Amino acid sequence: MYADRGAAGDAPAGAPPHTQTFLTSGSTGAPTGVVRGADAILADGHRVARLLGYRPGSPVVVAVPLHHAYGFNYGLVAAILAGAGIYHCGPRTIPSQHARAAVRTGGRVLIAHPAHYRTAAREAVRIAGPVLGPFERAVSAGAPLPPGAARDIARWHELTLYNCYGSSEAGAITLGPVDGAEAPGDIGEPLPGVEVRLGEPHGDAGRELLVRTSSLADGYLTPGGVRPLRLDGGWLRTGDLAELDGGRIRLRGRIASVINVDGEKVNPEEVERVLAAHPAVADVDVRGEPDLLRGQVPVAHVVLRAAVPDADLLAWCRARLAPAKVPRRFQAHAELPRTATGKRVRHDR
Repeated sequence: MYADRGAAGDAPAGAPPHTQTFLTSGSTGAPTGVVRGADAILADGHRVARLLGYRPGSPVVVAVPLHHAYGFNYGLVAAILAGAGIYHCGPRTIPSQHARAAVRTGGRVLIAHPAHYRTAAREAVRIAGPVLGPFERAVSAGAPLPPGAARDIARWHELTLYNCYGSSEAGAITLGPVDGAEAPGDIGEPLPGVEVRLGEPHGDAGRELLVRTSSLADGYLTPGGVRPLRLDGGWLRTGDLAELDGGRIRLRGRIASVINVDGEKVNPEEVERVLAAHPAVADVDVRGEPDLLRGQVPVAHVVLRAAVPDADLLAWCRARLAPAKVPRRFQAHAELPRTATGKRVRHDR
């Protein structure tokens, strides 16, 4: 999942020469301008082109905005560096259009958002067959893949689906094949040239993922110039909670999302995973809300497939979670707000 996306612009006053500015997605607050230098952009593009096997004469089919960091890197810079060429479908397209583009151009790599793959997976299940034509590789970034999408893509297609995790500040961090059998939060191994380690623990919620790479941005755009990145001895503090297991990274949530229940740190994504396993829950967002006695308490906002009493959801959670992690209230919604890329809009900060 590419953490934050946005528009590319000219170099701001006070920035190093040959830079571009990308606006973050604003999923956890107001969009922020991230300033990236030419060396970082080129290092990122070369890394992606090599891993995905971009080659001259085989255009990359792009179904995301080219002025967003993900589309700019994967769909424009990497393709240009490899001499591959580009066919831009645009974000408001559907799998059949992507497939026709691949047939028409000879393109064998698709750059798209999770919402595109959700649509492709549903259509493949409906017709019991492939819908993405002759693509050999497809890349998803911008948000986590919808549950079951990778599994259904793998079942009905021969292509390899890749999931990317990165950020506007660091560029691509991981990019690995997925088929739906991965453990929750597993985003694979760091790309060549990307180093990761864990910072200090945040209670039992996890430890912060730190990244060091040649594609780091210069900093954030402010009215007074460029503010440096949040670094720890040259390592970018991502704000993501993670575990490292045999070289693989497992994300556990965001530090900004951690709920402080009477001094006990609660990771809302752990609670969300438990509720998402309930047969009646289609979507869930757990947030911390103020409480006079405990400081904060977890509250679950849910989208239900079928009506179910709050008492049933409460019992489900109590059987699977420590007392501090059990939601104190459940609120039903018709849907939960998401960005255009499918990323859930957080209310952490």
